[in-house]
Amino acid sequence: MKSVRSFIRNDILAMSAYKITDVPPGLPNSMRWKAPPILLRGTKP
Repeated sequence: MKSVRSFIRNDILAMSAYKITDVPPGLPNSMRWKAPPILLRGTKP
C-alpha cells in the first residue's frame, strides 16, 4: 500500500514538474530546472 501511495505521489510530482517545465519563454531557464531535484527527492526514501 505504501508503494502505491508513493507511486501516486511521484505521479503528482511528475505532473507538477511538467507544469514547471512548461513555462513561458519569458521566464529564465533556471525556473525549468527546479523540477528534476524534486522528482529525485520524491523517488528516493
